[in-house]
Amino acid sequence: LAGALNEAFGSTFIDSFTGDEGVPTATVDLSLKPSEDLQEESVETVVIESEPEEPVLDDVDESDILKAAQEAMKFRSEQLESKLIDAISAGSLEGLVDIERKDDRVLIRFPNKVAFPAGSAETTGKFEAAMKNLTNILSTTAGEIIIGGHTDNVPIMPGGRYRSNWELSAARAAAVVHILLKDDVVSPERLTIQGFADSRPRVNNDTEDNRAMNRRVEITILTDTTPTVHE
Repeated sequence: LAGALNEAFGSTFIDSFTGDEGVPTATVDLSLKPSEDLQEESVETVVIESEPEEPVLDDVDESDILKAAQEAMKFRSEQLESKLIDAISAGSLEGLVDIERKDDRVLIRFPNKVAFPAGSAETTGKFEAAMKNLTNILSTTAGEIIIGGHTDNVPIMPGGRYRSNWELSAARAAAVVHILLKDDVVSPERLTIQGFADSRPRVNNDTEDNRAMNRRVEITILTDTTPTVHE
């Protein structure tokens, strides 16, 4: 029996006959012995790396960012306005050309009597001289430049070069663009031509003086340097 237990459990069987009334008792040591054939199992260590935490940014007040951007555009507009006024004065056009600044843009307004002969899109020598000074300044800026032509409400005479005031106003705007592109100092991607005919008058076209005010070319320089997407 002891041998069978030893073989079955790998334990040490100890005979003991110290039980009561002469009844033999058996004491079994059940502490298992390590088997000589048992090999130590390898333990694979798995390292789990946690995802890095996103950095927590301080709360940013969007209104402060917007305010700073607006102040920067205003500063650029003020600087540009000052330079343009000096350039107009140097070109002997002081008092004939209007310069207006508003938020992110500066507008230069040339009356047609300065820029073009009546019914024509051929620029005058005085206008070209002034534009040369302006072109040098515009080359140092980065915003979009919009050239808009405007007429009064008097219809174009039939048989002329232009079929309507729409064509005339667009042709005058195009003539200004060609001056800006002449010396390759202003990138063409910045330029936009607009012909408005008599659709955006400054004043009512009820007198000759008022009609003269409405005949004009306007150059608008945007000081916001965000690119404009044209589809």
